[in-house]
Amino acid sequence: MADKSFPGSVMLRLPVSKTFAKHFKIFFGPTINMGLQDIREQDSQLAPWTMWTASFDGLHAAGWIGLAAGLRF
Repeated sequence: MADKSFPGSVMLRLPVSKTFAKHFKIFFGPTINMGLQDIREQDSQLAPWTMWTASFDGLHAAGWIGLAAGLRF
């Protein structure tokens, strides 16, 4: 049986970028996030807010949308 006592997260980023020079780029875009934790440790919060939650096979899952932005050199 697998150990499910770890918190985990998965993030899917969908960035758009704009290049201003050979080594300078700005990127931004939405992210789709999912956090997993052992159902026995549900007292700790995965995210300040969630859009959906589910429980299955001893795990609690929560999902939310975010934003990623930054500079690349």
